[in-house]
Amino acid sequence: MQATGYTALVGGATYIWGVLHLFTFDIKETCLLQHGQGWEPGHGEHFFPLSKKCNADYDLVPSYVNPVVMICLAGVAVFVTLAVRQAARARAATK
Repeated sequence: MQATGYTALVGGATYIWGVLHLFTFDIKETCLLQHGQGWEPGHGEHFFPLSKKCNADYDLVPSYVNPVVMICLAGVAVFVTLAVRQAARARAATK
């Protein structure tokens, strides 16, 4: 059960790290001055998958965030399934 908790913790922390990249006071200024990218309006932000684009080619959210979150979600599902399976076997063995 510890593996499930740690995997969920890593996934959650990575998602929060990605969400922090969504908050900018002025998207145009952030893209131009901090990242050296041109800004094109109409590229909105998304919370799943995390995305806030300056233009068609540059996203403010680091590229590793979404894959890590998805891998952690899959890991949690696998670990929960294994824990339930192990509990069922242990319960069957005690009967």
